[in-house]
Amino acid sequence: MNPQKAILLIAAYVIVISTALLAELSLSNTELLKINGKVEVKKGQTPFKPVPDLRVAGALKRLSSGDKVKTQTNSGAEMVLKETCLLAVKENSLFDVPSVTGHAAMTQLKAKQGSFLFKVVSGSDFKVQTADVVAGVKGTLFEVEVVNDIRSILQLSNGLEIGIEGGGGTVVNVFDGEVELTHGVSGQKRLLKAGQGLSALSSRLMKLDQKLKDGFGPIRNFQPLQSLKQRFGFLGEKLSQIPSTKVGLMGFKSEGLSMPLG
Repeated sequence: MNPQKAILLIAAYVIVISTALLAELSLSNTELLKINGKVEVKKGQTPFKPVPDLRVAGALKRLSSGDKVKTQTNSGAEMVLKETCLLAVKENSLFDVPSVTGHAAMTQLKAKQGSFLFKVVSGSDFKVQTADVVAGVKGTLFEVEVVNDIRSILQLSNGLEIGIEGGGGTVVNVFDGEVELTHGVSGQKRLLKAGQGLSALSSRLMKLDQKLKDGFGPIRNFQPLQSLKQRFGFLGEKLSQIPSTKVGLMGFKSEGLSMPLG
């Protein structure tokens, strides 16, 4: 082979490899990866600020312990928690960035409202906390949704009038792996496997009936992939296809993948 051609081929190969490495997702930081619509970040005691184009977002893109992230109506976000998980956030959601991250660290993300899809690195001691329940993870893909509607929590007809306000809870759906739930009031535990979900009731709902004193509704069974696609579209489907490892997460690319909003 002509030496000049060989040099050109080697140079082209190096460029391709370098481009692939640059495109690889980094797990070394906690940061926003993609935003759709209006997403806001609150740092420390400062007010919430809308995140601009991520290419010029600067400090608003990189997240630290105690920062808050909020999505507005018809808006969503994707982010990475350092060495721990990928996170898809649907509209009208609010959560606190956890104080400790890392493969072997206890990571407790506080979800205050909205819906969240987690793709967690296997072996991470990862926990999601809401006002009602703590969800402990064992290498999995799962959803946590904080719900204010009593009908959704108790699986009631929308036409039924309920004489109680502010009765809600947390819905957990497991698409892959296992999640152990510990109720914040009763201390009762439930173990969910792939294709299972249930509702953790607020303390107000627990007082409605003696049968609800454990704080959990019945376990529901569903088709994981079908439900995942319905809730999180092509983005959720793609997350289900990658391994729950650091290498798997680092190879994830969401360009062109949509998540249902609105």
